[in-house]
Amino acid sequence: MAVLRRLTSEYVEGEDRIRLSGELDSGEVVVMWLTRRLLERLIRVLVRWCETAWHDQPNRELLQGFAQQSAQTAHEPQPPVAGCEVSRQWLVECIDMQFGAEDVGLVFRGGTVEACIDFAPTALRQWLGILRQAYRIAEWPLDVWPAWMAFDADTAASKAVLLH
Repeated sequence: MAVLRRLTSEYVEGEDRIRLSGELDSGEVVVMWLTRRLLERLIRVLVRWCETAWHDQPNRELLQGFAQQSAQTAHEPQPPVAGCEVSRQWLVECIDMQFGAEDVGLVFRGGTVEACIDFAPTALRQWLGILRQAYRIAEWPLDVWPAWMAFDADTAASKAVLLH
């Protein structure tokens, strides 16, 4: 199975889909397309997994928000995966998920091709933040996202500057 080393996620208006450009361990680049319907199913499950961290705490929404804010603030942007020499491209038809105590594994399948990636909790929160931003760019409804995901690092930074 192809293992993804890096992933670039972006909304493509002409397709009205999310494009995942992934760099494999071999250096090859693959492109996977995600529909909104499949993404919303995935997001619900991943958010639920994130919420298990403080499910029994009285201030769990606040703690989730802090964890999300911390993850997004710590995110260091990298150059995007260059998709000029794409070895394979497919529409993702299903996503297998494997949940461990310390990570989440995703296998993106389409026809006879597949690629997998593992996310540690912080990286998963960062990727969810990226997907949420793609939703905003796409002007898709944000009702799939919980309130604690509403942190926007750019907005928070500009407010901090304005408030001193």
